Amino acid sequence: MGWLGMNGLQAMATQMGLVFFVYGQKEVATTKEEIKNFEKFTFRTSLKGKSSAERKQLIKAYREQIWSSMKAKDDKRYGTLSGEAEAAKAYTARTYIR
Repeated sequence: MGWLGMNGLQAMATQMGLVFFVYGQKEVATTKEEIKNFEKFTFRTSLKGKSSAERKQLIKAYREQIWSSMKAKDDKRYGTLSGEAEAAKAYTARTYIR
């Protein structure tokens, strides 16, 4: 490293600092929200080529699975609705995925 001199060491330190600053700010792992969106996307793409009766049946099963996961979490938003049978019936009766 002695052959670089002081200016070379400063330039190299600046470049390394810039690289760590730029690439150190990005998320490395997939977040929970991204995983949820990926699951929804793969489910929607799996519905292609199915009849409307099959789609409705698969969507109902998917919504029941989502409702049970919300019920299991018992979070603040859905915690009061998770025990009500009417709310569960209304949620699973919808025939669309968004």
